[in-house]
Amino acid sequence: MSREEHLKPVVALVDQLVQAGVRHLCVSPGSRSTPLTIAGARQAGLEIYTILDERSAGFFAYGLAKRSGEPVALVCTSGTAVANYLPAVIEAYFSRVPLLIITADRPAELREQGSNQTIRQTHLFSAHVKWMYELPTAEDSPILIRHARVAATRAVAVAMASPAGPVHLNYPLREPLLPPRDVDTKRVPLSFYTGVLHPAPRAIERVLGQIALAGRILIVSGPQPTTDALAVEKLAVKLGAVILADPLSGHRTSGNPEVPVLAHADVWLRADDASRDEIKPDVILRFGRAVTSKTVGQALLSWQEKPQILVDENMLWSDPQEGATDVIQANPASFCEALNSAIGDTAEVRDARLAYADQLIRLDRACQERMRERMEQLEPFFEGQIFPELARLLPDDTNLYIGNSMPIRDMDSFFPITATRLRVFANRGASGIDGVVSSAIGAAAYLREKTVLVIGDLSFFHDQNGLLAASLYHIPLVIVLVQNDGGGIFSMLSQATQQDVFPYFETPHGRDFQHTAALYGAHYTRARDWDDFRLALRDGLTRNDLTLIQIDTDRAENARLHHKVLAPPEREREEGSL
Repeated sequence: MSREEHLKPVVALVDQLVQAGVRHLCVSPGSRSTPLTIAGARQAGLEIYTILDERSAGFFAYGLAKRSGEPVALVCTSGTAVANYLPAVIEAYFSRVPLLIITADRPAELREQGSNQTIRQTHLFSAHVKWMYELPTAEDSPILIRHARVAATRAVAVAMASPAGPVHLNYPLREPLLPPRDVDTKRVPLSFYTGVLHPAPRAIERVLGQIALAGRILIVSGPQPTTDALAVEKLAVKLGAVILADPLSGHRTSGNPEVPVLAHADVWLRADDASRDEIKPDVILRFGRAVTSKTVGQALLSWQEKPQILVDENMLWSDPQEGATDVIQANPASFCEALNSAIGDTAEVRDARLAYADQLIRLDRACQERMRERMEQLEPFFEGQIFPELARLLPDDTNLYIGNSMPIRDMDSFFPITATRLRVFANRGASGIDGVVSSAIGAAAYLREKTVLVIGDLSFFHDQNGLLAASLYHIPLVIVLVQNDGGGIFSMLSQATQQDVFPYFETPHGRDFQHTAALYGAHYTRARDWDDFRLALRDGLTRNDLTLIQIDTDRAENARLHHKVLAPPEREREEGSL
């Protein structure tokens, strides 16, 4: 089989992707995608990762794009290989992460004919991508070569345009599948510039009117980019407002002691309606996507008669409680800057806000101290203790990736405000437990930064094959594996009261992950106590490869300890009352 000139547009497409800003490509082996893979391998300026399994590849690319903020391309062959990208595409769509999914396909004449490895893949992702486009079947034509370049640039532009998200290019290719080595590299002189959606002046006027006499302003901050988090912090300081910080908001780990931040509202808001009324804000400003805490969501619902101003540049705004009274479609950072410039509060109003912020901060600190005292009495392991430990042990500029189900909830309840600057990530777009290992490895691959993943055993079991990439590419990652032999979260839910059917939810597996560590060449420690854990974590952070630290807990006992540590005593309201 000789190289064929009809594949020139494929080479041009890959070359133009690099011109448009793509620096990373994840490929999974396959025949129909041969031209795309070879073009990528020969393309200067492109770092390539070969990920054997498409599901893992999709999440690896997602983690890499999430950490870098850059578009990451994926290439796979036709057929069910494409379908394996779907979970990662869904996560990227709802997390607003730029991915370029480039799928090879059979040409039109081979479809609907029973041809091998041929499915209806053109609109497989249609509900979860910003743009789907099928390129013309590749031919040696100046028009199609130029068209491939324009389509590549447009795909990157759409993926990066705010809010960012995935784009799908489907490319029908005819045999033979070996592309020419030398192709005219004349690039299309096409540049794109993504814009910022500024708030309407009347929206700023409306908010100024709502906050003018408000002595109690609460900022609720969900998952968001760092640039937005910094802008929200500046606004909070200017307003004299306090920030209720989701663990993925960036505020708990920004390292800025000047910003008033609440870390444990998920715990102390677990009170009756009368207690919530005592701390009811006058105005609520909401930024970022939906918060992790169900308790905070319930509080927002109970305060729905108060103005709740939701700022989101996506018109598919995040408001699961439907409590927003005003929705401002604007870039959050731009909104904060505009409002900051227009604020002219009186000293009396500002003093009232600072007093409110101080009362909530004292309530938050009292809650933290109470939990600390209770956790000190627990041996050997309480799962929630992992997060105060990490807050103390992790060095500046570490990536902290949090698994779904119990880890992210424990992070919300127990991770305090820290002076250490950390980057915190989780897959909270669709909040699945699949693909988390691969996502963390993808994040760690960017700049080979120190990265720690906290994950439960079922989620780890789902994505063990993702460890191969860390092993092959020597990607530094410390995995803290919470091993309670099943779905620990269900021990805290109503399903646990139905003992006759509970085994269908707790799903014990009886596996020993020491063998998994050996398979992938990871340094393995089964921590016997917190001293073991601390030593293993410090050692893992010095390594440039894979470390697995296993913490064994009991599901039922862990549920009991959670209730004990989180129980609000009667004195808490007195200590932090308003």
